[in-house]
Amino acid sequence: MKRVSFISINNDNIDNKKIISSEDIANWVASCANIASVIQLGVDKPGLDLLKKSIDDKLGYLKGATILYKPIFDLASRGIMVEKGLIDIDEIDLGWIISETLDKNKDYNLNSDQNFGRLLLMSNLAMAFGYIISESNDKNYDISLDHISDITMMFLENSTPEDTVNLYKWLAENKNGDKFDILNITQSKEETIEILLETETNLKIFYEREAENNTIFKVLMNNYDYMFQIIIPEIDEMLKLKKTESEIIIQIHILLMAEFYDSSIYQKYGRNKASKIRQKAKEIISNGSIFTNDGLNSIRDLREYLIQEHTNDYLKIIDELTIFCTFLALLLKKI
Repeated sequence: MKRVSFISINNDNIDNKKIISSEDIANWVASCANIASVIQLGVDKPGLDLLKKSIDDKLGYLKGATILYKPIFDLASRGIMVEKGLIDIDEIDLGWIISETLDKNKDYNLNSDQNFGRLLLMSNLAMAFGYIISESNDKNYDISLDHISDITMMFLENSTPEDTVNLYKWLAENKNGDKFDILNITQSKEETIEILLETETNLKIFYEREAENNTIFKVLMNNYDYMFQIIIPEIDEMLKLKKTESEIIIQIHILLMAEFYDSSIYQKYGRNKASKIRQKAKEIISNGSIFTNDGLNSIRDLREYLIQEHTNDYLKIIDELTIFCTFLALLLKKI
């Protein structure tokens, strides 16, 4: 498969439209990805409490956030290129971009899987926003959630078996300790690759197979339905109440904890612990969450429970989902 680059776009040759440059679109989408990650450092949410991390941990987190810029820029650029007819939709090379980005973690002394969840989550959305803003040629265009959903699904359905192979190769080398069904089959790596290609297993099919044991893949398989149907309307309500960005992000975090098992907790501590954390988040919502004193007390109780149970550093999947929702809110100019 040929590698394509952003430099292939030349706005002067595209209908002579200069309302907004392609580079501006991609830069804005990538900047939102960076901001969505960095902003978490100032939010006192239960689980993965970045405010209390050491300087070295915070620097590592910031390095990881910075690495996101280039792949998200590239993916938004490819969304633009598809919309302009400069490349076919099956030439995006999503799996290669993801695996190449994750491989760069070692160059910055980061964990091999840092950014894994958020990069997977952000990728289709980055392409979709590049496509949609290019389509309207207006960054301030009022984008409907239904249109975003249609375009993200279009990109997912048109991913290729080669994309899946590139993602599988990275998983096979870096995620052996995790519960991925594809890593538990008896075939060799080479045989697995051959099967993926022969059966034309694109990323949509792959995500569906892995969704039962992995929350990230479950969200991707469902095309961000929960985020579009629940999270964004909730953000709109909080904006009407003039809640701060920090309060909005905490509320998003609690809602996600109540809706999804954190598969990192599930795999490390078992179903009972994951279920108990989810139940406590549901109790917070029943008590009024950030909107009442009882809810705020429940949030403090949950934070203390997580620290007491030594699980405070393992809500990694929920944190990735929170970052993704922040990214979506930024793209929609909600925060």
